[in-house]
Amino acid sequence: MIASYVTSAKSSWFDTTKAFVSFLRSPRLNVPGPLTARLKMVTIVWLFVLSALVTAASAFAALPFLLTSEPTVAGGLSNVTNQSVFTMIVTIVFLGPLIEEIMFRGWLTGTWQALIGTTVFISMFYIATPFAKEFVDAPLVVVQIGLMALALPVVYAIALIKPRRTIRYFDRVFPIVFWAQGVLFGALHFGNLYSQSIAIPLLMTLPLIACGWLWGYARVVLGLPAALVLHMAYNVPSAVGMAVLMATRA
Repeated sequence: MIASYVTSAKSSWFDTTKAFVSFLRSPRLNVPGPLTARLKMVTIVWLFVLSALVTAASAFAALPFLLTSEPTVAGGLSNVTNQSVFTMIVTIVFLGPLIEEIMFRGWLTGTWQALIGTTVFISMFYIATPFAKEFVDAPLVVVQIGLMALALPVVYAIALIKPRRTIRYFDRVFPIVFWAQGVLFGALHFGNLYSQSIAIPLLMTLPLIACGWLWGYARVVLGLPAALVLHMAYNVPSAVGMAVLMATRA
């Protein structure tokens, strides 16, 4: 029985990897029909494993540079680590992935509903946050969670509108759009580490570009919740590691 499980796992692993590589070589919107719940779960697991393997390979390549330099947290990530451990974990595991997935991949299906929903969410979050903070006497993370609680039902309601029509010519530019969102997603995190050696931030950024493509593939094939789950799960080890580091420095 164990042998059959191993064989099945190997088969699903190769199938998932092959399907992703094929999609990456030629991104397309005309994906296969709805998948079963079990197949969705298996695909999510293997996509997470792929994300972890790519990151581990990049970290291994960066190891010689890490041993000879002292990289420090910088950019927006430094603002997160300056907060309490609870706020840091909530931001890295929940708020960050939710905002970034909607911003970079919420609209990736190319429908008007997806584009409008993404625009509404980002506008409500980034424009309303400074105003809400002026009138609400609460920590910033609480204000942001409250705004998300207001924005998400609106986005969901927009997504239910039918018919779901793709933006004209979007399918023609989709390959470029798909590759670009992954590169931009990785570039957004380039400044999170500062080091005298550019190799370290570069090698830490490359796996995030790959993850942007992996999660973009999940968004198109499995839906936005799958991409969100992958992103959140991916950030858990980072959040735990930073929490431990902050605890040892306290």
